[in-house]
Amino acid sequence: MRIRGIAIFVVSIILVFLGGRWFIRHLKKEIDTSFEKKRIPLFFLDHIDFDDGDYVLILEIKDKGKFWIEDESLLKANREKLKIDISLINYLPGEGYRGYGAMLFKNRQVERSRHGGVFNAFEYGSLLENARPFDSVAVLEDYYDTRENLEKLDLASLKDDPGVYGLQLPEFNDVEYDHRLKVTFPSVAVPAHYDPDDVYHRPIVSNNFDKDAFGRTMYRQIEEELQKLPLSQYTLSNKTNRNTWNSSRQGTYAVYRNTGGYVRGDNNGAIQVSGFILENYEVEILCDKQSLEILKQHDWERYIPEKIQNHTALKESLQKELQDNKIAPKNIIPEGFQETLQTEGFPFQQRYSLRFIRKKVQDSEQTGPKAIIR
Repeated sequence: MRIRGIAIFVVSIILVFLGGRWFIRHLKKEIDTSFEKKRIPLFFLDHIDFDDGDYVLILEIKDKGKFWIEDESLLKANREKLKIDISLINYLPGEGYRGYGAMLFKNRQVERSRHGGVFNAFEYGSLLENARPFDSVAVLEDYYDTRENLEKLDLASLKDDPGVYGLQLPEFNDVEYDHRLKVTFPSVAVPAHYDPDDVYHRPIVSNNFDKDAFGRTMYRQIEEELQKLPLSQYTLSNKTNRNTWNSSRQGTYAVYRNTGGYVRGDNNGAIQVSGFILENYEVEILCDKQSLEILKQHDWERYIPEKIQNHTALKESLQKELQDNKIAPKNIIPEGFQETLQTEGFPFQQRYSLRFIRKKVQDSEQTGPKAIIR
């Protein structure tokens, strides 16, 4: 019986292993198939049927410029020559222009695009032999304005304008708000300690305070209580993550209240207020003027009471650091510290984005100057 049990166990393991391998292969095949449908090929113009529409290619190349190419015979000839391979370095944070690359339009709509700042390969065959400088052919029109001003541009006509490419129309709100209230809550000074073995010296919360859980609870409370007020028109910010948390300040330094400059000790080193993490919270509400006046009278203090703020302990720690460095504590606060509640109400105009490329009218529909570059 024991041998039989062992045999059954071994067979079960084998079946699970084989089943797992089949599942992984099947899953990989599905992922690869899906990815293949969506991904842009290494040769940017590959798998494009240039006979099923009107195509325009915009190329922007470092140290050469930006070009407009609409000669479809030239595009066909370079189907397997325009190679754009973006380096992984491109996805790392850092400065530098990341708009080099290509954008292909089909019937004036973006068919595919690939842009970056660092490339493993950027080969463009003979495309520039019959290219025109972009600025001689078209202009990028980029607006960020009120609904009233944008509608003066006759947005409906842009859809059918044969000279408009890559049209990105604004998505107007159903309700237009003309005022905004910003509520900045007092900071929460969260007690923190450090692991001496952590080479990064990262603070560890000492009282199990969860900044996001606290922010989400506050958001829910505000949302529920605003529904009870006689507000005619309003919308609460952060509807996506539903969280009032705004920022953290870890290892804060002492700064002068008026100038924001660092307070320095005898050795000219900035004085640090250790043992706390400052968590900051805020909320914004778009509304009409009548609702703004009601919101200003709301009791915003109640959401972070003094006990939660823990400002007394923070100030005592700051005072001790200053005394140890023989500095008077006048007009000195921890950096990033919001001491009191602040509410700011002001007129507001919702702005929207409108973006497209407009082709310039060419004399007698001539092609204009060519940029013959090899």
